Amino acid sequence: MCRKCYLLVISLFCTFYTWGQENTQTAGLLKKAGALASANYDSALVLTGKAIELSQKQNDAHGLAEGYKLKGYCLYFKGNYPGSLEFYQKAEKLAEEKGFSDILLSLHNLVGTFYKKQNRPKEALKEFKAGENLAAKLNDAVNVANFKNDVGLVYEIEEKLPDAIKCFKEALAIFKEHGNKDGMSYSLDYLGEAYANEGNFKEALACMLQCLDLRKSAGEQAPLAINLNNIGEIHILQKNYGAALPYLQESEKISARLKYSDLHTHTLGLIAKCYYQASNYKDAYDVFERGAQIKDSIYNEKNARLINEMEARYQNEKKELQIENLNRQNELKEEKLSKQKITLVAVLLVALLCAGGVIFVIRSNRRIRRAHEIISRQKHLVEEKQKEILDSIYYARRIQRSLLTAERYIDKHLTRLQKR
Repeated sequence: MCRKCYLLVISLFCTFYTWGQENTQTAGLLKKAGALASANYDSALVLTGKAIELSQKQNDAHGLAEGYKLKGYCLYFKGNYPGSLEFYQKAEKLAEEKGFSDILLSLHNLVGTFYKKQNRPKEALKEFKAGENLAAKLNDAVNVANFKNDVGLVYEIEEKLPDAIKCFKEALAIFKEHGNKDGMSYSLDYLGEAYANEGNFKEALACMLQCLDLRKSAGEQAPLAINLNNIGEIHILQKNYGAALPYLQESEKISARLKYSDLHTHTLGLIAKCYYQASNYKDAYDVFERGAQIKDSIYNEKNARLINEMEARYQNEKKELQIENLNRQNELKEEKLSKQKITLVAVLLVALLCAGGVIFVIRSNRRIRRAHEIISRQKHLVEEKQKEILDSIYYARRIQRSLLTAERYIDKHLTRLQKR
């Protein structure tokens, strides 16, 4: 092998090795961020930001789409809903463009959940149905079950409880068949809520407690906090406030640690209600105040963000207006210059026409003068010739006359002589 070929092979090996190492690094960052997403959203966001930056540097479209999706997920649980939807949409656009079905499946779930939380069931159902169809097309039974759960949740919002329970049971059967405990926990959680809404609290609690066992063994904190909160709410619906309180308190601790703002404030409100019903007004007031402060903090952050967004939008609109005004001024200036040019050209044309007319008149006058001069000279020559001719005639006439006088004299004398 020649030296150049050897160096080329070494260079290509180093390039692919570095690319592979950095892709592995991106995947590692995303894996860590995913693990932290249910425990510490701030740390997960930091890692996700690094993964996104590295993916952009390496043109790793799949890693970038995954990073966008994970960032949207973390922002959602921090209460930054506009930011969440923005990154979900970025991920969806990239995934559709590149055909990343795995990311599209999870995005249909996340975006549908987003719309469901925003009380937009029509949009949510559309996303979940699209996800279920894609999963069926890919022969992905587990994700078909996931989307059946999601569709059931929308039916529950629309108060179609029998349809909702049917979807949850179908999903639960699929998860059991595939030994998917995580999926089973969600189906049981949703079934419990649906039974509770029907007023069947016995079945509701049975499903919720089965779900609790599965989630404790899984160790995922956010779903566990939600489940604990749901069990507490079922006890409250039965006016069993003492039984509800331990579950709610445990849920509150987890949501506070996770900084899961929406769940935290909601759970504090339920705890305050339990204290109030137990006539423990001081604790009820303290817990209510904590919830209010957290809510104020959330809305202050939201308001600050909205104000910043509005100011940025205002500045952009102001700049756009300034640009538009400058463009109009430039158009007016150009129009004015165009009119001035047209006027100048017209004036120049008129001036040229006038100059041409003047030149024509001057040249015509010169020609006329020259013609008059020629005619005058010719007239003078004619007059001179005429005079010469007349003089010749007069001279000839005098000669003739002189000759005629001599003849008469001769004739007269001849006649006289003859008479003699």
